[in-house]
Amino acid sequence: MDFMLANNDEELKDAVSKCPIAVVLFVGRQCAICVSFESMLRSICRGYRNRICCIKVYSDAALAHVKSLGINSVPSLAAYVRGRLVAVTSGALYAPTVNLFLLSVVRSAEV
Repeated sequence: MDFMLANNDEELKDAVSKCPIAVVLFVGRQCAICVSFESMLRSICRGYRNRICCIKVYSDAALAHVKSLGINSVPSLAAYVRGRLVAVTSGALYAPTVNLFLLSVVRSAEV
């Protein structure tokens, strides 16, 4: 599964609005932890097949979102269901925690 890449706040907003369930990965350009986290997230997202749109954005390119979401470290995740924010994480998480996060997002979409 490839991540969509949003290049700025406007592209990010547009991508999120097109996905029933969207998970946005905020990363830093020179962040080694972010590279590892992205690889892990790709692997986990494969299990969700086409149920989740995964979107990657560099935090410095989406400053309005970063500010409004209160993101203060990378990597971070933001989850949206039908364009509505449902959850935000901050910092690198372990794989089981990411899996539970995604599962809770999918379940919230089914309600």
